[in-house]
Amino acid sequence: MNTTQILNLTLSDSVKFHFNNCSHAVEIWKGIQENADIEALHHAYPYILDAVQDFLQTEGIQTPSLTTGFWIWFLTTNIYEEIQAYGWHKCHDDMCRAHAWEGNPDIAGVGMLVTYLLQAVLVSIYLFALITIQVSKISPGSKSQRLRGRYISRILPAIQHSTTQFLSASSVFAVAMLAAALFGSDKERQDSSPITWMLRFFMPLNSLLPVAVLQLAALDMLRRSKGRMFLWLLIEILTVWLLIRSWHSRNSQYEGQYPSDHELFCLEFKSFRVMSIFSWIVASLLIVGMNSYLYFSKTLCAFFNGQSERAQKQQWVFWAIPIIATGIMWAYVLWFVHVTIKIRNHSGKENKDTEWSFGQVLALATWVPFIVDFFYICWENPEKATDGRLMDPYHVIATVDKGEDSEMESLDGENRPGHFERLDS
Repeated sequence: MNTTQILNLTLSDSVKFHFNNCSHAVEIWKGIQENADIEALHHAYPYILDAVQDFLQTEGIQTPSLTTGFWIWFLTTNIYEEIQAYGWHKCHDDMCRAHAWEGNPDIAGVGMLVTYLLQAVLVSIYLFALITIQVSKISPGSKSQRLRGRYISRILPAIQHSTTQFLSASSVFAVAMLAAALFGSDKERQDSSPITWMLRFFMPLNSLLPVAVLQLAALDMLRRSKGRMFLWLLIEILTVWLLIRSWHSRNSQYEGQYPSDHELFCLEFKSFRVMSIFSWIVASLLIVGMNSYLYFSKTLCAFFNGQSERAQKQQWVFWAIPIIATGIMWAYVLWFVHVTIKIRNHSGKENKDTEWSFGQVLALATWVPFIVDFFYICWENPEKATDGRLMDPYHVIATVDKGEDSEMESLDGENRPGHFERLDS
């Protein structure tokens, strides 16, 4: 019998086919999965013949040649479905690793994972320290208890006076992530799978949360308010643009494609859909929060510095916002860690997410200047360390404001709110 006779087989005939070979299922799927080339199809052909040999003999069919008709018969009957079903049920991990998943190291690489985790840990530490500093303002009686100890008296001022650098680094990182997601090459977007594209959408939005947390936590300590308002406006424009583009891209030729079997069965595609909805909600709340900050920043600062007992008690309501934002940030990061582990456990040697790329090194280097600044302030003292940032003829001068007891203690026990003046020689 020839290929034409094979095509005449009915569905009831092919139901007689039975399959139970894991290695063959993997090799066949390698050749027929999405984006397979002619060479891969030729590679799968002998495994298919071996799998259907008993069935062909039972039906009295000669071994078919490798023609278009053969592939039509194989893919339109339930034989291929039977092989796939057996493979995904009995050989799940092997089937997942057989897929040529290349990943995207600039989004989900090991360097980016370290970057996200490092930033989340540092933001949490800084938030706790800044809350501690604010508590010392609200409850002066507990100040000596909270700041006692040589190491604490060094670390808290270092955190306070390096917050500006940390916020600036986080802002630059957020803008870079948003810009990379928006202005990536068309070829890169066309080659992206639905999951890779979703990560290009999720992680830039996650990078906004640390900026919001630090901005709100240090609201009454920061200067250059006009510059920070402009930066918030830029971030908001990029965020809205990304949201619009993500919505439009759902129907485009490259982001609107259906997920592959590998994404459905190996990478928990449903969780990405849930995170997509969650990201839209978070992004919308961030946009509202950005606008509120731009409009009410002066009012918030005045409220934050209020000395009345009522104002001090109401400040705890305000602190709930950065605390909740930190919780959402950690939800993103932990979900991302889970996803990357899942991808690496169910990907083959083609996966590049374990490799270090140039972009990953640059992303990790974003935090180096502010970390150096923190240790320098911790080693010296805020006055000397901040003085080192200026060039002649400017120097930092420590002044004493006896009317307030709201400043952090310096290493020698004095209250030293800092500013800088020009020294005329």
